[in-house]
Amino acid sequence: MLLKVMGVVYVLGPGGQYNHLIARRVIELGFDVRLRPAHSPLEEMRDALAFIIGGGPGRLSLGESVSQNLLRVVQNGSVPVLGICYGHQFIAFALGGRVEVAKKPEFGPVEVEVVERDELFQNVPERFTAWLSHNDEVTALPPSFRALARIS
Repeated sequence: MLLKVMGVVYVLGPGGQYNHLIARRVIELGFDVRLRPAHSPLEEMRDALAFIIGGGPGRLSLGESVSQNLLRVVQNGSVPVLGICYGHQFIAFALGGRVEVAKKPEFGPVEVEVVERDELFQNVPERFTAWLSHNDEVTALPPSFRALARIS
């Protein structure tokens, strides 16, 4: 069943090779989606229903400079933001969590376990396979955050 919603879901791509796949999946769910570079002016996205920050080659653990635009998206708090891969790490970093070099870089398929039910995982099985491609990891969540899933 396709949803009819007012507003656009913006997939902000900080250079990741899979962001177009994220956008396609959200379109399949019935949303109006626009794929934009991470540095796109927020003034051009006033109709945002939500933001998804996708993956990219950035390394927060190495002290690389961060996008001021993405910081504003995350810290504004008026529109929901989902982070995937680098986006997940960026949200944690921007809101006071810690991102470090992974003890073991992960590349390839992994099993994900949902440890706390949430509407985000409403129609997702308790365990599923996902693809990882990263050298960094979130080692401390921001205050008041909780982990909903983990890799096994």
